[in-house]
Amino acid sequence: MPVGLRVKVRGAQMASEIIDVQLYNGQFHMIHNPNAKGSSPRYKIVDNDGKIIAKPKGVTTILGQTLAKDFVGWALDCMADVLSDKLPVITQADIDDAKLESGRRRDAGAGTGSITHGLVEGFLKAVDKGEKPPNAHTDDKEAIKAYSAFIEWFSANDIEVIDVEGVGYSAEYEVAGTRDNILRWDGKVYMGDLKTTNPSRKAPNGIYAENFLQLGAYTMMYEEQRAFEEKSGGTKLVPIEGLAIISAKKNGKLDVVTNEMVGVSVGDCVDMFRKVVNMYNFLGYLTKSLGGK
Repeated sequence: MPVGLRVKVRGAQMASEIIDVQLYNGQFHMIHNPNAKGSSPRYKIVDNDGKIIAKPKGVTTILGQTLAKDFVGWALDCMADVLSDKLPVITQADIDDAKLESGRRRDAGAGTGSITHGLVEGFLKAVDKGEKPPNAHTDDKEAIKAYSAFIEWFSANDIEVIDVEGVGYSAEYEVAGTRDNILRWDGKVYMGDLKTTNPSRKAPNGIYAENFLQLGAYTMMYEEQRAFEEKSGGTKLVPIEGLAIISAKKNGKLDVVTNEMVGVSVGDCVDMFRKVVNMYNFLGYLTKSLGGK
């Protein structure tokens, strides 16, 4: 564990802060409210009077509603784990309890993931500011293992923090999202995303194929803004040269997989996300045409 200031974990609060930024050299004013509920938009573009002029869809919403995930198989695996301990006699009460296991694991994993993200965010922001990184204090032992794995990897490599928890917006596709980080690693600029997902049969290192589409989405928005700023008087944004999924797992194991390692380019991932957006919009159109919501 890194030495430094001793602070309480602020992961959930940090991840829940409202972000208010000017994008595209001030052309767009975006407000991101991660605490929005119901019909309230998480992302909104407002005018000078605060009136909403656009409500872009979030990247994770688009991916989640367009790409199917094997939640059924995972839920059955969770049930099987519980029931196998009850053999050879299984009661109805055991079955009822086993049905709840996937929900318990999901909720526990979400909490641990939020804490880990908050710890990593705090660490990277401190490094970016040239401050001493804080120690972590939490009762979540799995979050500590995941965080420690990230710190060990970061400390062992030549890494410069360029951006942490930056928001992006695509005026062309009406999409918004919040990226985890942009890091210069061994001289190359990577759009990075931290994952704390447990390994599974489909993702033995906790990294799913759609994770690269998520990074493609963030890169698409970032590069769209960078190109606009370059044409309108210059930009401080550096080009994205690679994509990196950082999988810091709750067992203390860490894997980093880049787009080069899986044989795809940054452009491949950007283009594929654009196709997903088109599919999302097309399905939405058909749903409304059929009377659905």
